[in-house]
Order: sequence, then structure tokens, then C-alpha cells
Amino acid sequence: MSTQDDSLRPDLTTEVRVKVPLPLVIPLVSLAVIGLVAYGFAQVLLAVPKEAATMLAMVAAANVMGAFAYAALRPRMQPVTMAELGVIVLYPVIIGIAIAQFGFGAEAHGHDTAAGETHGAGAAGEGAAPSGPTTAVVATGLVFDVETLVLEAKKDTSIEFTNEDSAPHNIAIYEDDSASGEAIFEGEQISASSTTYEFKAPPAGEYYFQCDVHPDMNGEVLSE
Repeated sequence: MSTQDDSLRPDLTTEVRVKVPLPLVIPLVSLAVIGLVAYGFAQVLLAVPKEAATMLAMVAAANVMGAFAYAALRPRMQPVTMAELGVIVLYPVIIGIAIAQFGFGAEAHGHDTAAGETHGAGAAGEGAAPSGPTTAVVATGLVFDVETLVLEAKKDTSIEFTNEDSAPHNIAIYEDDSASGEAIFEGEQISASSTTYEFKAPPAGEYYFQCDVHPDMNGEVLSE
């Protein structure tokens, strides 16, 4: 009796199976999703007034805990129920996006901040005329519109600062980019408003400025 190798038969198709290491892929995908959600929610919190950000964070945390508790009690929920659960978890984020997009409460928040006490060397009082050279700086989209501030060494100077974001910003000047120690000048934080900082420029040299709320917003100071 002769035998025939099935592998040589043209009528048979070859099936190729790729085995995915799920114990490795699932945790990595989960971490990536969690990271993206956390980053997105952090950006929402930074873009809304402080009081609203605190409330949104508390509501979101309570919703997540409640949703997962409910899921643990009913492990075999229908897909519709899971969709509803997702809406419950995400609606604080949706509300935060709406607040950030339309600027609800930003005007009042900016007025409250402008009415507060000045920090460090302080800001100019209402109606006060600049006592020296003036530099204009605008913050929009979590970015300053200038990368270098040029000051006249040891002279009275002014910075006309406009914050177009609903998130609070300020301008603070330090010895270097470590931003350690006491600030040479620390302006008050404002939201969706403008102010004029008045202070005495430091001695000639190179310095560093940043927003204390968002240190990624920074640049170089040249005092000449």
C-alpha cells in the first residue's frame, strides 16, 4: 500500500495562525488608554476655573468608583447597560470640555483674581501709568507669544500681560531655569483678563521667566 503526503495536495489550503500574547498586549493597551484619558482630563481641568476644576475632579472620581462598583455587582451586564455606564463615567469630562470651550465662569474668575493681593513685587494699581519701558506679553493656548524678554538693567519697567486663556497664568522671573529660591519678580495670576506688572529690572545678565502655574510656558530674560 502506498501513502500520499497530504501537504502536496493542491486542494488543501494552508492555515496560518498568529498567536498574540494577550497577557502582554492587554495590559499595555490598557495603560495606553488610561494614560490618554488621564492626560485629556488633566488638560480639561487646566482649562477651567479652579473652583470648577476641583468640583469636576471630585464628581469624576465618584462616578468612576460608583460605575465600577455597579459593574462588580452585575458582571454579566448587557452591552446597552455598559454604554450607559460609559456615559455616567464620562459626563463630567463632557461638562468640563463645554466649560473650557465656552468659558463659563472665566470672566468672574478673572475679576476675582485681579482684585486679589499682588505677589512679590506686585502689579500696577488700577489706572496707574507705567513708570518705565513697557513690554507686551500675551498668553494664549497655554503658550507665551514671546520667547525672550529684554529689560533695561536696574530700571523701572512694566510688562503689559494679557491672558486670553480661561486657565490662570502669570509671569515670574528667576535667576535660572531651575526656578529655585526666591523669585526676582512674581506677578499675580490672572485668567481671561489683562494686567500691568511694574517692577525694577534686575542687574545686567541673563535670567529666566515662566508661568508658575504652567512651567512649560517659559523663556529667556535679557537685562541689558
